[in-house]
Amino acid sequence: MIFFLTLMILVMGLSGCKKGTTSIETPVTDDVILAMTNQALADMEGKEAYAGDPGTGIYMDDDGIAPVFLADESDFAGDDAIRPNIRKHRLIKCLKQLSLTEIQASAVKKSLQSYDACKDHAVKRAKAIYLELQATYKKKYERIYQAYLTGSITQQEFKNQVEKLRIAFKHELRKLHLKEKLDNAFAKCYREFLGELKSALTAKQWKAFTECYRKQ
Repeated sequence: MIFFLTLMILVMGLSGCKKGTTSIETPVTDDVILAMTNQALADMEGKEAYAGDPGTGIYMDDDGIAPVFLADESDFAGDDAIRPNIRKHRLIKCLKQLSLTEIQASAVKKSLQSYDACKDHAVKRAKAIYLELQATYKKKYERIYQAYLTGSITQQEFKNQVEKLRIAFKHELRKLHLKEKLDNAFAKCYREFLGELKSALTAKQWKAFTECYRKQ
């Protein structure tokens, strides 16, 4: 009798553990958050490289990082003209269009602070990669420019080679980002932030935010 009672308790205990494990390991997928994250990654992919003067060489705005991955609490809280390319981008722009209570605004700020801390390493690494690569391509640009000045190549050849440099810079930077899994790091932090944001907003506010985000 004691053996059967012990066996029943053991079985019930194992069953309870199994249920607990299942609830933890099964993530809740939000298609809207996934779509917004994919859009942010598309913004990263779509960053363009430009050809400046010999002193600048080849460059990209924001060190080749999508604005949404650079946004932080100061962009949401501030009302000055600092970092306009980030504050006018879809994330901050759409957040500022919501009528938030003081409690909600505080929650959003805290979520942005957590988001900034989460992506801090990825941002620093992306900027370091950019600066190193940009210095390399600046030297390449200078060599082409000197060849043009000395008459070794024509103006059209100079333009063609600079265009090739511009395209190569963008491709190489993206290759380095993917190699170090920076996109994965940015996406993970952004999904977590959006999940916290959704929890802080009402269903009506979340709908307004996502519709605004999609239209930008």
